[in-house]
Amino acid sequence: MTIFSFKRMTLTAISSVIAATAFMVAAAETSLISVEDAYNKSINGEAILIDIRTPEEWTRTGTPVSARLVTLQSDRFLSTVKALQAENPDAPVALICRSGGRSTRASQMLEEAGIKHIYNVKEGVEGSPNGTSWLSKGLPIDRFPLE
Repeated sequence: MTIFSFKRMTLTAISSVIAATAFMVAAAETSLISVEDAYNKSINGEAILIDIRTPEEWTRTGTPVSARLVTLQSDRFLSTVKALQAENPDAPVALICRSGGRSTRASQMLEEAGIKHIYNVKEGVEGSPNGTSWLSKGLPIDRFPLE
């Protein structure tokens, strides 16, 4: 094998890795957004806001206005999210939890299931002590159970 053949094989391998990486990035896209952006996008129909916390958490704090309630613990979580997205296929899914941990995991699940445009809402409903959560920003809340 000549040095030119080796270089050509190396360049071909690198090109393949770059192409595969570009495909994976194009196939799924999760972006972090603020609670204010999530609120504005959800009330304007530009995103489907989904509160993935537990019913106990919904009861304790209320739920973000315009949020659809689909607990991550549900056996039907994925099918329910897909059904919600089918209602508005151009709108990204915006996931919100207590502080961002579960929504990160759920975003990965949705990516693996082929959902392409996902927002992960930073700081969630309750957030960290000095964070910028839904509650700390004073954004509107619905009581749960819904009255």
